Amino acid sequence: MVQKRKQPDDLFKHSESGFSLIEVLVTLAILSVSSALIFQSLWSQMALVERVETATAAAVQDRIIRSGFGQVIGGLTPAWPEEEQSNVFVGDGSSMSGLTATPLTADELDLPQFEMSIDPQTQALEYRSGDITIQLVQFNGPAQFHYLGQDDIWVNEWPLDDIPDPGPFDDSADYVMPPLPKAVRIQVDDQLTLDWIAFVDWQSSYIVRRQDLDLGE
Repeated sequence: MVQKRKQPDDLFKHSESGFSLIEVLVTLAILSVSSALIFQSLWSQMALVERVETATAAAVQDRIIRSGFGQVIGGLTPAWPEEEQSNVFVGDGSSMSGLTATPLTADELDLPQFEMSIDPQTQALEYRSGDITIQLVQFNGPAQFHYLGQDDIWVNEWPLDDIPDPGPFDDSADYVMPPLPKAVRIQVDDQLTLDWIAFVDWQSSYIVRRQDLDLGE
C-alpha cells in the first residue's frame, strides 16, 4: 500500500493558525499580574528610600540644632561686676538669658547677650541676640528648661533662691552662690525625645578683659 506523502502546506498549517483567544487572554492576565507585582515592589522600595532619607535628614538636623544649643550653653560667661543687673544669667522653665562666649552665629559681637525661649503655645525653641532671631526647632510636646546646681540637683529656676544644703558641715556662711549652673537641660514631655543636656565649660567661662588687667599704665 502506497502511503500518501504530506504536502508542504500541510506541515505548516497548524503553525500558521496562530494563538487562540484563550491563550492570548491567559498571557495578558499573566503579564498584568507580573507588572502589578513589579510596580508594587518598586513603589515599596521608593517609599522605603524616601522614609530613610527623611529620617536621616531629620536626624542630621536634630544633631546640628543640639550642637548649636550645646555651643551656646558651653560658652556661658558670668556678667562683669558693673553689668550684673542687666547681663547676669537668669532662667526659668520657659526662657533664659545671659552672656555667651560662643554665640550661635558669626555675625554676633564678642560676648553677646542672648535669650532662648520656648513658646508655651507652639513649643518652638527660639534664639535671640540683638537683631538676630532664629527658630531652632519645634518640639512635639511640652518642653521646659532645667538647671543643674552644684549639688547635682536639677532646679526649675536660676539663680537659686536658697543656698543648697551644705551637708554635715555648717559652712553656709562661707558659701558663695555660683553665677552659672553646671548644665542646662531641655526636657520634652512626649515620651520619644531624649532630653537635651548641655554642660557649661567652666575652663573658658571667665574671660580676661584688657581693662581688668593691671598693665602699669
